[in-house]
Amino acid sequence: MNAFTTSDGLCIAYRRSGTGPALVLLHGFIADGRVWRTQIDDFSRDFDVIAWDAPGCGQSCDTPEDFSMEDYARCLLALLNEAGVELLTSSACPGAARSHSSSIACSPSTCAR
Repeated sequence: MNAFTTSDGLCIAYRRSGTGPALVLLHGFIADGRVWRTQIDDFSRDFDVIAWDAPGCGQSCDTPEDFSMEDYARCLLALLNEAGVELLTSSACPGAARSHSSSIACSPSTCAR
């Protein structure tokens, strides 16, 4: 398990395995990155797989009560920057999302500028 702290002071935990192009896996609501265990093992043969524990989930820090979807998106972007993942500007997205995570992945805060 890896972790880093955002500029807002939140600790974000994540799993990282493999080499190659980045593949980002986002878990669903009331879960954590462990839901991707099997996929991490499989995909890490060909990809640099990153599966986070979203803020407030798993081994990541709890969030303030007023934490919004935009805040989740900013944390995801900070994680990707920390991990050295280059964001794509096209609609092709190297990742998978479950449940509410699709809202985080599609947030304007996670778009490359």
